[in-house]
Amino acid sequence: AARYERTDAGAIVFADEGALAATVAVFATELTRELGAAARALARYVDDLEAELAAADEGAVLLRSQLVDAERDAEARTSVADAEATRAR
Repeated sequence: AARYERTDAGAIVFADEGALAATVAVFATELTRELGAAARALARYVDDLEAELAAADEGAVLLRSQLVDAERDAEARTSVADAEATRAR
């Protein structure tokens, strides 16, 4: 027995409430499965982005540390050069 019929106007008419409930349950189950798969894919994508962000953050910290070291080195060289210039006068 068919669960539903289509009218000439294209309307869907279910045989009874049980047929409607069964169709809705199948649809809801399939939709829930698809949403679960999409949520898992999104979670993997977010994890990948977080890993990339952490790596970029580590790189930025390293570059900042190198910049600070270079600035200190430049200041030290300037101080030495100033001291030598003062002694030379």
